[in-house]
Amino acid sequence: MPSNVEKLEKDLAAAREAEAQAVEQAQTARAQYQAAVESGDMDKAAEHQAEAQRLDGVAQMHADRVETLEGQRAEAESKDAAPAYKKAKDEADAAIQAEADAHAKVAEAIRHLQELRTMLDDVHAETGRKIAAAQSAAKNAHQRLPEFAGRSRLQSVADVEGAFRVTRELANVGNFQAQQVMNARERARKAA
Repeated sequence: MPSNVEKLEKDLAAAREAEAQAVEQAQTARAQYQAAVESGDMDKAAEHQAEAQRLDGVAQMHADRVETLEGQRAEAESKDAAPAYKKAKDEADAAIQAEADAHAKVAEAIRHLQELRTMLDDVHAETGRKIAAAQSAAKNAHQRLPEFAGRSRLQSVADVEGAFRVTRELANVGNFQAQQVMNARERARKAA
């Protein structure tokens, strides 16, 4: 099936050809008019003059058709490009949604991490209270519990370096998220 632009080009070629033929025929009629005037045949001259004028009108109609068709070019191009535009727009929309989904997952992970951090703080606080209670009980019983002395919260973490790497990465992700939000707000502000 020909595209809208191909059909338009075909119609334009036909209109231009018809205009050129009418112009050529009008020139022939004017030459015949001139020959009839020179020969003194006024009836033939009048016929050729009328024919030249008629053909000039036909040529003008075809020229108007060409102009009208040219005015339809942008619409034809738009119709031809619409499917590719729709596909590209749909793909861009899908990519934007995937990006938004990924950011939502990261935000959810950060919220979950905040909950875990709160839980860890609560566990550390409870552990500290239990140790304090145990030390108090040890003092009351005149016992010493050296395994509690100098306790570090990091002692409970098997891979301290790994925990630090994860913490740095989470900070980087959080900073990236914040930058993305600021960029989106700036784009929205400029668009408004």
